[in-house]
Amino acid sequence: MALQPWRVRAATRFIQHVRWHMHSAKLQKFFTNKTHKKYCSCGKPSALLLEQCSYCGASLNDQHIAPMKRDPLLAAVLGENTEFQEMHRSFQLLVLKNRYPVGDQHLLVLPKSTFYDIRQLRKRDAALLEKMYQKGLECLKVEPGTPVACGFSYPS
Repeated sequence: MALQPWRVRAATRFIQHVRWHMHSAKLQKFFTNKTHKKYCSCGKPSALLLEQCSYCGASLNDQHIAPMKRDPLLAAVLGENTEFQEMHRSFQLLVLKNRYPVGDQHLLVLPKSTFYDIRQLRKRDAALLEKMYQKGLECLKVEPGTPVACGFSYPS
């Protein structure tokens, strides 16, 4: 028997709703990624669903869940944070060295304007994205033609 369309929509809404919550049987409590993270002994905050630190590889369990501290990227944009090494600051963007690099060099190029969702980007934002790309390459100080991986990161 095939599912009726309204049941599929209801099930999809339920799955999307549950995805943002994590239940800890050991702590007998629900947590959300907006208010809590798993903090590894290396200091890196991780999403609640991760069972291993993406930086050092240490195992994460329910005992690592703690309330979120102030967002360090927001603090860096506001000029309050010294956790990141600042490479460039302008009215439009900020370039920081990543505290938990994936490669030899790992920079974060942040727009200072507010984008609540990546779907809000419009054609008029293409110039800002190009400027972010160029400034990131400039701060990397790589030879022209050197292969570089660039991409978007959606904050969790």
